[in-house]
Amino acid sequence: MGRIRKIGVALVLSGVMAVGFGTTLNAASKKPGGGGGNGKDAICSYLTQIIDYEYTTPTVLAYVLGLYRLHGCGAE
Repeated sequence: MGRIRKIGVALVLSGVMAVGFGTTLNAASKKPGGGGGNGKDAICSYLTQIIDYEYTTPTVLAYVLGLYRLHGCGAE
């Protein structure tokens, strides 16, 4: 039963991530003034929210931390 719960949480979180990436990147590309940017701030913000989420599974956390490093977040 515990495995099913973990898999369910991972699936729901991956769905939320997919929808979130789509909406944040879409919103970032529609900035006023024509400056679309690359959406890096939106991606980093969303990844930070997932990292800080209390119930993120270790597998999802490892994947998100890899994406966090890949996008150069926090390296200002």
